[in-house]
Amino acid sequence: MKPRPVTTVEEYEKCVMGVDRGVITLLQLGADSCVRCPGFRSKVERLVTRYQFEWLYCDAHDADTDLPEHFNVSQLPAFVCKGPGRHP
Repeated sequence: MKPRPVTTVEEYEKCVMGVDRGVITLLQLGADSCVRCPGFRSKVERLVTRYQFEWLYCDAHDADTDLPEHFNVSQLPAFVCKGPGRHP
């Protein structure tokens, strides 16, 4: 399974609102230049086959993204996990 790409806070919020309220949403923030990101991604790929959650991905180095700033990300890889009934 591949993650759903998101770039903006607006896209992220729409995805979160569209997910069943009982399902966790995991937003992964990474970049092609991040040396630790492939290992993190492979672990998430394994988790998504065992557990039910919505997997989103943001290229943190994309010039059009506002998600890293919105979530105060200063180091990659990073993730934001929204549990049922919670807002990060």
